[in-house]
Order: sequence, then structure tokens, then C-alpha cells
Amino acid sequence: TWWRPMVADVTAGRIVINGGRDRGVKPQRLYRVREKGRPVTDPATGDVLDIIPGTVVGVIRITEVKDNIAFAETVQGSRFARGQHLQQTR
Repeated sequence: TWWRPMVADVTAGRIVINGGRDRGVKPQRLYRVREKGRPVTDPATGDVLDIIPGTVVGVIRITEVKDNIAFAETVQGSRFARGQHLQQTR
């Protein structure tokens, strides 16, 4: 099934990701963290044409991977919140 990596929770400086081994998340992997994007819709039909990516708020590094979740630490940035989207860095 389709999966979009996202911040599931932030607690005590620890960031929880909504996927783990089940989604192929690996320790030490880096992700850019983005604010939620904005949908672009067709004015005639209302259909969503695309999503404009949100602003990058930081970078995180995966530190621990479990079956269904992973934990990460901050590499850069500070305004992390539930629902933000992740984009794996190259």
C-alpha cells in the first residue's frame, strides 16, 4: 500500500515517525521535514491537480527502528510537529 512518511509524534525532543521496518525505514537515514503542503485544485471541477510542497523546517536522522514506528533526532531545525511530511535526502 501507498505510504507517506510523516511525523507521528514529538515528545521530549524525540521525533516519532509513522513507519518502521514495515516500511523499510533504516537507522541513520536522513529526512527533510516539511510543513503540510497546499493542494492546487482545478477551479472548474475541484479536482486536486497537485500539492505544492510545504516549507522545509529542518532535517532529522533516524536513530531507532521498530516494527511499525521509528525514532529520530534533530539534525537541524526545531519546529517539528505531528502531521509534517518527510522527504528522504539523497
